[in-house]
Amino acid sequence: MMRFLNRLFKEVRKNAFVKKKNLEAVASACLYIALRQTGCPRTFKEVTAVSGVSKTILGNMYKKIMEHNVVDRAVVKPEDFINRYVTIMNNY
Repeated sequence: MMRFLNRLFKEVRKNAFVKKKNLEAVASACLYIALRQTGCPRTFKEVTAVSGVSKTILGNMYKKIMEHNVVDRAVVKPEDFINRYVTIMNNY
């Protein structure tokens, strides 16, 4: 996952649409995309909790990256979240 994240971040930073943007927002959006692509999806809320970037800014940056076709969209199904949520609920 780290290699994918590193490649994605470098690719996104090469593009002019993020040259002067908030670096934390770019990194957070790349993290969100990398997590989805590697089969370990997280919600915007979870990524914003660890990054400190607002959900709105993260969403906008995610949209900009996806609009420029830097990476293909990963399809995330509800089943991808179920195992994790069940494990969390069992710990209570």
